[in-house]
Amino acid sequence: MSIAVNQLKTDLRKRIKKHLMNMDPAVIVEQSQSIIKQVLSCDKFKQSSRIGIYLSLPEEVPTYDIVKRILKEGKECFIPRYNKLEMRLVKLYSLKDLEALPETSWKIKQPLDTDEREDACAKDGLDYIIVPGLAFSEGGDRLGRGKGYYDKYLKELQVFNAERNLNPTYAVGLSFIEQIVDEIPTSEHDFKLDKVFYPQ
Repeated sequence: MSIAVNQLKTDLRKRIKKHLMNMDPAVIVEQSQSIIKQVLSCDKFKQSSRIGIYLSLPEEVPTYDIVKRILKEGKECFIPRYNKLEMRLVKLYSLKDLEALPETSWKIKQPLDTDEREDACAKDGLDYIIVPGLAFSEGGDRLGRGKGYYDKYLKELQVFNAERNLNPTYAVGLSFIEQIVDEIPTSEHDFKLDKVFYPQ
């Protein structure tokens, strides 16, 4: 990545974080309800049986109600497990399972490394994945937090699907209006999403 693109990303991250910190709690609730409603009524979501989803931080669009719907409808749910080197999406079995998970230093619940669970890329992949981000463009460009976990994982899913003749994984982002920008600085490693849900 060029120094110029890297600096543009750093500046945009700072600007968006400031916007998120200043959001009115009532506006967060109102926008979140609109976004979640759009996701749950989306045909691609309804047709998918294996879904990957992040567990949200306080400043992100909350995903608990979507996780709840995935499990209630008997779909298979996969959540991130991070370590210093990579991220894997592993099976979540129930809301009770979710509540029992330990928290990382980032205050995100995730299974322990010693907890053996199905890895989405060890079997049938994912039909649909909901990806976090700090900023998005309407066209699907995404700015993450700079670790590259999701870009690497989405590329891996792409290869996995191609090798097994599976349909491409449909990748979406969830965004407050404050996170939508006209243009995201990107490099060749950045993965473009199929859709970004935000309040219309």
